[in-house]
Amino acid sequence: LRPGIVTTVLLSLRSRWAARRSMQRIATALVGLMLVCGVGTAALGQTGMPTQSTNIPLSYVPVGSDYRLAINVGINGGPLQSYLFDTGSPGFNAAWNPATWNGFGGGTQAVPTSTIPNGNNVQFCYGTGPGNSCRGYLGNIVQVPSLSFQNPAGGLTTLTTPASGGFQMTAVAADNSVNQNPPWVFPGYFCNSPYSCPSNPNPVAPDGPQFYGIFGAGDFTSPQFGCSVAISLPSRCPSGSETPPVSVGSVLGQISVAGSNIAAQGFIVAANGQPNPGNTGGVSNPPFGTASVMIGGSVTPVTNCNPCVTVGLTPQLIGQFAPVGLPSQNPALPGLVPWARTSSHNFVNPYGATPGNNASLEYGANFGVSLTTPSGTTSTTSITLLDTGTTNLTLSQSLSSVGLAATSISMVGATPAGATIPGLPTTSASLTQGASPYSYAYAPFDANILGLPFFMQNSVMFDLSDRVIGYTPFFVTDAPLATTAGGPLIVSGSNVPLGLAGVISGPGGVVVGNGGAIQTSATNTYTGETSIIAGGMFLVAGPGSIASSSGVVNNGIFDISRAWAPISINTLTGSGTTYLGANTLVLTNASGIFSGVIADSGAYPVGGGNLTIAGGTQGLSGANSYSGATTIQSGAQLNLLGFGSIASSSGLANNGTFDISGVTPTGAGLQALTGSGQVNLGAKTLVLLNANGTFSGVMADGGASGGTGGGLLLVGGSQTLSGANTYTGQTAVAGGFLNLTGSIAGNALVGSAGSLGGTGTIGGNLINAGIVAPGGSYGTLNVSGSYTQAVGGTLYTQVNAAGQASQLAVGGAASLLGGTVLAGVGPGTYGARTTYTIVRATGGVTGAYASAAST
Repeated sequence: LRPGIVTTVLLSLRSRWAARRSMQRIATALVGLMLVCGVGTAALGQTGMPTQSTNIPLSYVPVGSDYRLAINVGINGGPLQSYLFDTGSPGFNAAWNPATWNGFGGGTQAVPTSTIPNGNNVQFCYGTGPGNSCRGYLGNIVQVPSLSFQNPAGGLTTLTTPASGGFQMTAVAADNSVNQNPPWVFPGYFCNSPYSCPSNPNPVAPDGPQFYGIFGAGDFTSPQFGCSVAISLPSRCPSGSETPPVSVGSVLGQISVAGSNIAAQGFIVAANGQPNPGNTGGVSNPPFGTASVMIGGSVTPVTNCNPCVTVGLTPQLIGQFAPVGLPSQNPALPGLVPWARTSSHNFVNPYGATPGNNASLEYGANFGVSLTTPSGTTSTTSITLLDTGTTNLTLSQSLSSVGLAATSISMVGATPAGATIPGLPTTSASLTQGASPYSYAYAPFDANILGLPFFMQNSVMFDLSDRVIGYTPFFVTDAPLATTAGGPLIVSGSNVPLGLAGVISGPGGVVVGNGGAIQTSATNTYTGETSIIAGGMFLVAGPGSIASSSGVVNNGIFDISRAWAPISINTLTGSGTTYLGANTLVLTNASGIFSGVIADSGAYPVGGGNLTIAGGTQGLSGANSYSGATTIQSGAQLNLLGFGSIASSSGLANNGTFDISGVTPTGAGLQALTGSGQVNLGAKTLVLLNANGTFSGVMADGGASGGTGGGLLLVGGSQTLSGANTYTGQTAVAGGFLNLTGSIAGNALVGSAGSLGGTGTIGGNLINAGIVAPGGSYGTLNVSGSYTQAVGGTLYTQVNAAGQASQLAVGGAASLLGGTVLAGVGPGTYGARTTYTIVRATGGVTGAYASAAST
């Protein structure tokens, strides 16, 4: 955790790794000695808990040739001071100074005695050195009743605990730098007796050199050992003097939020909302750009907290990471990385005696890492630490055969068994040799440390309640934004991808320009138009909604695949791509034509997306490929135009109006048709590819584009028509079964692979080259025109012992050119000879069947 040239950084990282592996072995060996606090999260409503998500600003600080992530903290009401923000370590180790700790511990010069068992003379090692030395901190674990942070809106945010509690942290007496001999002694470094520094109120920070310690922000707890006798760095505790281990965890893990809108305990580190500050080697790794938008002609920052850590997870914040629903309701955890190793020791609860938040173990999740060289790609999956305290990437020893020849890296989370997780983004970057932050080294063990470069590209969620990690390339913030009547909110390609969990409100609209990207997970109330320019991307995720927007003009990408519920919009126009995933898009007041493609997949790459027209009239002229259902509600209308198609949809439930009169080809296909609405064919043919169900409405000529002679072609499946259909073209049954219980106005043709039956009426002629099965059980199928049975045709009739038979009633002539009559014989006792009328033709019957059989 020290600045230095690249070579020094890489060596330091190896030392850090060795220490952490050592701590893991200690933890494993001594697990039986440690106090098990139970599992679960802290009870809500205890004194001192914040009642809403809390945003705490971070900052990037240049340190030598690298950048570090810093946080400003005031201890016990004292002044804010800068600390290294480190998700790779568990505890808050702060330099003890009675002047800046505001009288804590009675203002004594010596570090206050620990208030918890075995908390004195605790040595926290960040690495190992020669012999018995330790590069790290020595101090006592204390309980601090309040911590203050910068408030993004100005002033301070102070978190307090009951008098009997306190945030556990380490008051550090000494720091042993790897290059410092003798070690720094913090109190003497700051000031002398009488414990205040009036002549030097802001002494130089002793670490970094601009940090006053390390603010551990990991999602894990770690055992740390105290000593029963006083020691000084770099010596370790004498053998036999070590006290039982204390489980140490971060302040962020200790905080619980009691608000009614909090869905889980945990925190989000959003350090990817600005130009990459560590990209000193000229490598273009996302994110790039700013986190500012244009509102009413003025440039406005999205949030004053950038970079930022947000404590307390609302559904809207979780929705930026989880593509299906709250993790507590979706045990498969799609789109999230479950902990591979869970600690048996919770975070301490500073508010009371009940168990604190769940904790992972260090290196608690699996990640797959792939290195690409000019000659190929090498991949492995290993336990991983996401670590803002490391300035580069330290990779598993199993990848070391690649050497330093890799030109790019990809990183993606995996299940505890190492399997792929659906809906999880892959983070990729170009690699450099000797240029921070995208340089890399190898660990001596099979594990990864994904350092600050990973956080420069992703917002990262540590969900303690659900024991998962989430990450996204969108800069996640819950800051609200307000549009104005004077202009929309404009997000251009100069922005980083914006993950907006706060509400967008106001009378204006939202415009996403070429290269811009928004993912919204809030219930937005803005009423203007949502416009997506070619090259732009707008996602609705989690519990998000844009139902108040006047409509969506999509010439880029509109994606609802990661939303937790059906997404309603007023209108959809444009020529872009609309991704549904497995979700449902509902058009509530449709008006206009969408010439783009509505498809499955998207940011959450699954199928089964649905489209519902709930109101208005929607035109579709693109070759849509979504595979779920299409629904037209009563009073609504869907028009297919040009080469528009919904043939990939699993079926159409039409209780409004479906119009294909304006398509350019001779017809349009559906998998299936149900409902009670109107189908306007014009002069086109509706093709049913895999019918399944009943349509009780009316199919007719005419429609928005006019025309007569519309027809119906059944290719497969089973379709029932029970309405009084008036289209005048042919009804062809090339395959499958058409059950006609209503009527059709024109001619009918049954092909060799088709079947037609029922008790309805055919207004024209019927040609049977397949199977005609009139009447169901002893009923009648009526043909107003003539009937022709081809050589390969079959007439199937059901008969019983009482002399009843299903019949074909023909208004014209019946011509039997051969074929077969097949009788389905019902149970009963039959006479020696019973005569059945199976074809009745007003114009007479000519010809004969070639054969007869019964079943």
